[in-house]
Amino acid sequence: MISQLRSYHCIFTFVVLATILLSTTSFTDAQTCNGILISYAAGTGVRLPPNVTNPKKQPYRFESTLTVLNNGLDELKSWKVFVGFQHDEFLVSASGAVLADGTTLPAAVGNGSLFAGYPMTDLKTAVETAGDLTQMQAQINLVGTVFGVAPPNVPLPSSINLANDGFICGKATAQDMNGTNVCCTRDPKFKTNITTDEKFLPRQDGDLTIMYDVIRSYDSNYWAEVLIRPLSMLLIVFSVSKSMDPSKSVSRFQMQVYKMPPMLNRSELSPPQNWKISGSLNPDYKCGPPIRVSPTANPDPTGLPLNKTVMASWQVVCNITTAKGTSSKCCVSFSAYYNESVIPCKTCACGCAENVGNTCSTTAPAMWLPSDALLVPFDNRSAKAKAWADLKHLPRPNPMPCSDNCDWFAAVQMDKATAGFEKMYSFNGSAIEINGVNNTIIMQGLEGLNYLVGETDGADPRRDPRVPGKQQSVMSFTKKTTPGISVVHGDGFPTKVFFNGEECSLPSVFPTSSASKKEFSFANLILLPLLLAVFMW
Repeated sequence: MISQLRSYHCIFTFVVLATILLSTTSFTDAQTCNGILISYAAGTGVRLPPNVTNPKKQPYRFESTLTVLNNGLDELKSWKVFVGFQHDEFLVSASGAVLADGTTLPAAVGNGSLFAGYPMTDLKTAVETAGDLTQMQAQINLVGTVFGVAPPNVPLPSSINLANDGFICGKATAQDMNGTNVCCTRDPKFKTNITTDEKFLPRQDGDLTIMYDVIRSYDSNYWAEVLIRPLSMLLIVFSVSKSMDPSKSVSRFQMQVYKMPPMLNRSELSPPQNWKISGSLNPDYKCGPPIRVSPTANPDPTGLPLNKTVMASWQVVCNITTAKGTSSKCCVSFSAYYNESVIPCKTCACGCAENVGNTCSTTAPAMWLPSDALLVPFDNRSAKAKAWADLKHLPRPNPMPCSDNCDWFAAVQMDKATAGFEKMYSFNGSAIEINGVNNTIIMQGLEGLNYLVGETDGADPRRDPRVPGKQQSVMSFTKKTTPGISVVHGDGFPTKVFFNGEECSLPSVFPTSSASKKEFSFANLILLPLLLAVFMW
């Protein structure tokens, strides 16, 4: 009797396991993949309004299931999967996952998207769970809108791949007409400085990192400390660069987080998702999901010579992104003492309206100016620009070029001159090395001057236009360490300019010396918007 019950039990277990596996992929594929099996199964779509005449533009509802199954011997930590959507998909919901770049749903994903597991971030093995699929497998139900794929056709992705480091994915195989799967195994050539039995993933680098440390935990709430640190030398986002002032290179705050049932115990800890960095001056960031890392060790608050470890830590890595076609947010003007004309910011450097009509030209080059016109608001300097063009026999486009549409000027990366940098007189300046190259000078206002000066009234507010704010300084360079440098040929001007980490638009030409072919040893460099760079023998 007991042996019969054992037989029935074995049969029942096999049937249940097979049924679960067959709901996501074929049982054969699940059994033969000794790594991470990823499958994508699509359902038949439903036509959505409005009805359009172009079949390629007709929207349809789609529902599909993305499954990630760990058939390997090592736990898969913080799993990430790329799905190559290719039909202008608009994703509305994804249960059991988030978009890894921090984008919130609904969102357009027609160029493909990277998914990260949440709340189930790690997938255990069959060995350590006795084949418990609830711990080995993540199923993500996707719902959204697709265009131009009418039933009975189904919108399958062009590819599916495991995005975790150290894996190689084979060729995807079809599951009938409605699905596809791929098996990914560890790359024997991949080198890492961690061993597979380590509990946490290593900390990563990025333009900016956020640490989320749980410092105290209770049944119904916990306290977390958030630390924001810019790692890129060109970022001055929340604070100044570490290379200039380590004490001001991070931002830190604490917050109390309350829990909801059924997570009412001290050990249930879950970090926030969809991290974003936003502000009026900083660049745009894409932040990944929080990754569990080893607990942060902080100095003991009592002053004893030992470290105190927090309860749990997660790291969020953010990188600066620039969308295709995005305009600059700042621009630079050039001037030199050997040329009376100032080269202003480019036309539409920070973008222009789509329909300007005949009011101005979006393609005509910016008109050169006298130095006293540089700080005059664009709308009020047309007369000066025209008069200067007539005086210096410069071209006058018709219609006149449009404005640069920027608010501030900034700097400075100099490929050939930075090695000779000596001193900055009104700013706190430091030459730094980035990726082994010494070509960048970071600057910050001195104490009491670390602010952006606002616009001011002209000499006669009733007649004169308002003057944009500015910060200025003199920089000194020596040619002893940069022999052969040619200021007139552009070596004294920046090749890249950054403001709060954002790359600015630069003029396409340099001031020239038409009066003489003699090499000069001084040059003026416009920064914020007037910064004098002095080269000395």
